[in-house]
Amino acid sequence: MSQKLKDAYPGTRYFPTVHKKKRVKFANSVKEILDRRAKGGIATVKRKLEMKIRGWSNYFYGAVPDSWMKETDAWIRRRVRQLLWKQWKKPGKRLEEFRKRAKRVPLKSEYAYSSNRYWTMSMTPVIHRILSNKRLLSEGWATLEQFAWKG
Repeated sequence: MSQKLKDAYPGTRYFPTVHKKKRVKFANSVKEILDRRAKGGIATVKRKLEMKIRGWSNYFYGAVPDSWMKETDAWIRRRVRQLLWKQWKKPGKRLEEFRKRAKRVPLKSEYAYSSNRYWTMSMTPVIHRILSNKRLLSEGWATLEQFAWKG
């Protein structure tokens, strides 16, 4: 138990937490769900991801460390961005999605025709701008923080 927690909650003796093996298992199952091929379509992937996150959060209610939750949420959002970029396979579709989501469309050759890997593209500033955290939430993508214990 960390000294920080002891100081913050002097009357509390036990602090539940999720074991590292369980966190790794959760990450692997999310990785399977967010497979770039999007088996069953994007809607199915969204639903499966939400069910997994909701179930896991409810099971480990109040025991998920905040720092790990934030890191994992960032990783999940990056996986989602990678999945969507892969789904927009052709440059024409990528430009169409840019126009739909962004006020200012980048140069055609700059991003739409990029030959960089999907994982690399998922962390570029333009992709972050058109698929911001707020936009991903509004499109229905689930995060751990949505179902976290606020106590």
